[in-house]
Amino acid sequence: MTGSATNRVRKNGVVKKRRRRSSNFVAGMAMLSPALIVLGAFVFFPVLYVAYLSLTSWDLISPAPKFVGFQNYLDLAQSGDFLAALVRTAVFSGATAAIMLPAALFLAVLLNQEFKGRSIYRTVLSSPYVVPLVGSSVVWLWLYNPNYGLINYVLGLFGISGPAWLQSSSTALLSVIIASAWQYVGYYTLLFLVGLQSIPVELYEAARMDGAGSWTEFKSITVPLLTPTILFASTVSVLQSFQVFDQIYVLTGGGPANSTTTLVFYLYQQGFQFFHIGTASAVSVFMLLSLVTFTTLHLRFSRRWVHYDL
Repeated sequence: MTGSATNRVRKNGVVKKRRRRSSNFVAGMAMLSPALIVLGAFVFFPVLYVAYLSLTSWDLISPAPKFVGFQNYLDLAQSGDFLAALVRTAVFSGATAAIMLPAALFLAVLLNQEFKGRSIYRTVLSSPYVVPLVGSSVVWLWLYNPNYGLINYVLGLFGISGPAWLQSSSTALLSVIIASAWQYVGYYTLLFLVGLQSIPVELYEAARMDGAGSWTEFKSITVPLLTPTILFASTVSVLQSFQVFDQIYVLTGGGPANSTTTLVFYLYQQGFQFFHIGTASAVSVFMLLSLVTFTTLHLRFSRRWVHYDL
């Protein structure tokens, strides 16, 4: 075979490979196009449009938004109400995670033991998570009632005068934290339970043969091998509590004296009560960037303490 014929064969082979790749690319894009269209219409476009609105001043009544650049962000940086809402959101997220995750881990360890009726307890414990947030908040509204609420009634049996939980700025945020932790503790218990059941039983058997006690097993086997689940649960819990709205809207309405106004509720006030669409959009962009930053840093620093084997 001459050199020119060999070159033609090679070129034909290259052309066929390119055509094959092109056809595979077209087929792949055709299969992905429905999902891409949905994501573009309901995720990417809204995010980009909100980012644009954050650079404008608009009240939903004017015919068109007025471009103001980064003025909305500068106003937020100088707003005492916004900074206070940011601090409350951080406190709410941290306190909710600090209460909920240890309680969920403790319950998961208990439910991982062999005892009669274990499946019933698991079902009951996870049931609050499937209750609508508004419905459970209405129940907590009754429980916290200072006059005929169940919580103050039980405290009264021990001679304790219960506070006005939702009407006092000193206890309102704590009350919402407790209600939110109760709502989600069952979900995180199931997460930890799945993580516990994925740990090989042979490790515990070997530890018992070496004379290890229950606390040693928990400290040296359970916790290290559960760190991937702890990482996931801690990340999701912060993201979830950072966006709390329903409980605050039903229980306190952001009060008293804005003591329970978090970032999402502040966004709601600016956008749908005061019609400051640009400010509300700037708050939402700030929240998005904050959550992305938190998740990135949390995952990066997790390499120091997350273990996938002993």
